Amino acid sequence: MTEDLDIAAPAFTEELGEALLVGWAVAPGDRVTRGQKLAEIETDKASTELTAPQGGTITALLVPAGTILRAGQLVYRLRPLAADPATADVTDPGPSPDDPIVADPADEADSLLREILGAELVKEEEL
Repeated sequence: MTEDLDIAAPAFTEELGEALLVGWAVAPGDRVTRGQKLAEIETDKASTELTAPQGGTITALLVPAGTILRAGQLVYRLRPLAADPATADVTDPGPSPDDPIVADPADEADSLLREILGAELVKEEEL
């Protein structure tokens, strides 16, 4: 079983080694997807977002809003999807036999065109 990952603050810029954690957009127990906004951070030059590096469940926020973060400082813990018991047994079963069959409109148009052209070819051969 995979353990929770300790996630550190990224390197902000070469000139700026720290940033203000303005606020969290998630709480412990929240499920997140890769790239999802977790928090807003500000440097002297810009505001940006802290995003999830992969999907999973937030298990702990290690610093409160208002904290000055330093690059490499541990910020939160993430339980990856594969290690999350709530999602470990979830699989995509694929289509059910009871699901309606949905035809591709392009296939229908192609089939109709073949019927029309085929009928015209038969008419021309009969002449």
